Amino acid sequence: MALSGPGQTAGLSVFVDHIIGDLNVSRSVVSGAYLIGTLGGAVALPWIGRAVGRFSSKLLIFIAMMMHVGAMAMLPFVSPGVSALVYGMALGAAGAGARSVEAAAMPFYYGTEVIGSLRGLTQSVAVSSTAIAPLLLSLGHDLVGSYAPVVMALAILPVGVALAAPFARVPTEE
Repeated sequence: MALSGPGQTAGLSVFVDHIIGDLNVSRSVVSGAYLIGTLGGAVALPWIGRAVGRFSSKLLIFIAMMMHVGAMAMLPFVSPGVSALVYGMALGAAGAGARSVEAAAMPFYYGTEVIGSLRGLTQSVAVSSTAIAPLLLSLGHDLVGSYAPVVMALAILPVGVALAAPFARVPTEE
């Protein structure tokens, strides 16, 4: 979850004024895109929940992270209309998918005895990533003059998670 922070809504929200200026859209359009992202996640959750019960968490986290990468890759090309709708829904569904898979996989991999501690740790790292993302995006923008190459560079984080997921060891009974 933490490695997807740079593309999450919380990581981008401090840049609303820049997004409005760069895309030449209204605040309502940007707010609508956030709403669409949330609805995209909400609409996807019933199917994600079914998939969590039927498919490997490794496969599902791979899919969620690649959806996240796809949304990040779309960001420089988003304009009002269909592309904003698709971007918002892809980002929302990717985030909802990753959170759902993480919630289901954690007790499978680590048991339930320490679930509270693990959830606290993972959530603190995830929240921290949304605080670090604006700094990384700002520094990158200052260096290159645009957010697009910075977002593309940060896409390596969820790509790394997607590529590492198949190698997660399945727990064995001792």
